[in-house]
Amino acid sequence: MDYFQMVCSLISGLALFLYGMDTMSGALSQMTGGGLEEKIGKATRNRYRGFLVGTVITAIAQSSSVTT
Repeated sequence: MDYFQMVCSLISGLALFLYGMDTMSGALSQMTGGGLEEKIGKATRNRYRGFLVGTVITAIAQSSSVTT
């Protein structure tokens, strides 16, 4: 595999990853109707509860970027 093919593979893999992240975050936002953001805001007022809620949501979504 030459250099050009490696670069093209890397760029296309990154593009596919970013597309999947965008699709997943959009679907999550659509599924919850925006109400989830308010509930997470209330649940994360305390630093320790925020850490716990973030960990659980990241484990469920399996992506910290989508959670953010």
